[in-house]
Amino acid sequence: MKVPPGSITGLIGQNGAGKSTLLKILAGFLVPETGRSGGAGGSGDDGEVFVDGLSYRKEPMAVRSRIGYMPETPLLYREMKVVEYLDFVGKLKRLNKEKRASECERLIRDCGLGQIYHKLIGSLSKGNRQRVALAQALLGEPRVLLLDEPTSALDPAQAIEIRRIIQGQKGKPPGGGGAVLMSSHVLSEISAVCDRVIFISSGEIRFEGSIDSFKGKSLESLFA
Repeated sequence: MKVPPGSITGLIGQNGAGKSTLLKILAGFLVPETGRSGGAGGSGDDGEVFVDGLSYRKEPMAVRSRIGYMPETPLLYREMKVVEYLDFVGKLKRLNKEKRASECERLIRDCGLGQIYHKLIGSLSKGNRQRVALAQALLGEPRVLLLDEPTSALDPAQAIEIRRIIQGQKGKPPGGGGAVLMSSHVLSEISAVCDRVIFISSGEIRFEGSIDSFKGKSLESLFA
């Protein structure tokens, strides 16, 4: 599969299809198996990930530095204030003090955190915690943004706001060429936000192409 630069690609499939596993592999949390003989363990093919032409196997840290990841259930430090947490993530991403400060200021503005940046994460609503999780994924202006069910369990108003933020990332970072890959069970969300779609079933790609290629048909018909 390919996720072109400047695109927002939707990843869809039934529960257990492998969406979250794929995103974890792309984020570097899981490593594809290697050296399989093709017996009971599989076909003998090895998985590989390339970002900007860099191999995940050969240059893992260089690839990870280009990726922002928001898991389905974000693990946030509830005892930290929002601005403290973003600064902490900036340190993990090896940003200097000046860059961390400018990134925090940008994300507080772009992700609508102006009213809550000084609050403890543990005191925030589900929707605001999702905003914080999205902000940490965007910190450092990654080349590739991976989002696993970013609007899960949000009310309609919260979901609309998260989608607006995601759509605002198209073509970023500065200079363009950034890519977004997001999974969602809400097919109308994929249709509204994404320009491409990848449908997987049992770990295999069943369809990959542009939303426009449906020519009036719905994603529901693809599922059927």
